[in-house]
Amino acid sequence: MRIRTTVAAVSGALALAALVVPAAQAADGPSLGKDDIARATQAVKQAAHTKSAFTSATADAGTPYAINLTFSGVKINGGKPIVAGIANKVSVPVTYTVTHDAGFDVNDPAVWMDVEIYRGSYDEPDNLLFGDDWPTCTNTSATVASCKGTIDVYPDIDLVGNADATTWKADGYAIDWNDQDPMSDDIDYSKVGFASQDNLGTTKLQRYSKLTVNASPEPVT
Repeated sequence: MRIRTTVAAVSGALALAALVVPAAQAADGPSLGKDDIARATQAVKQAAHTKSAFTSATADAGTPYAINLTFSGVKINGGKPIVAGIANKVSVPVTYTVTHDAGFDVNDPAVWMDVEIYRGSYDEPDNLLFGDDWPTCTNTSATVASCKGTIDVYPDIDLVGNADATTWKADGYAIDWNDQDPMSDDIDYSKVGFASQDNLGTTKLQRYSKLTVNASPEPVT
């Protein structure tokens, strides 16, 4: 389990803000906040995209090697819009299928895998939303897993007004950290496996609108 705080982009860079919630354990590792996860994930993406193509783990130190893993059948909130107010947390389900090489364990504690939604560009999102907990995956064969997760929205922290009331895109990623510490400042990315996939679908986010009108007759003096 993970407890994650909010991540949003300001001027094209991810700005990380903490949400005060109880700490939780991420798999068999230390407590990680959403800012920790977003920062570590973004660092892997940047390392992977420093070249036009992935290389093998031994070919180029510092470049993540490719994991043969793909996402399909992504469905967010059963195809319905995500409707958020101004304060109360909104949690919607996300389901999808993962196909991978035989022998790759999507439930390994060293593997981070998720489907998230964003608006803006994939490389520099204007805002990013994902769940408080890692998804749960059930193996349906040696190479296929069925996964369930959530998108958890804290409107007063995650959302930035009418700009977020729009269509969001879905992407997925998997990171195999192997023996590397995600929180370390000295990671050998050549030992880190990575897969990412954009354009997995879209979802709309809507904001509640409420108009209060006093229709009672005013007293006459």
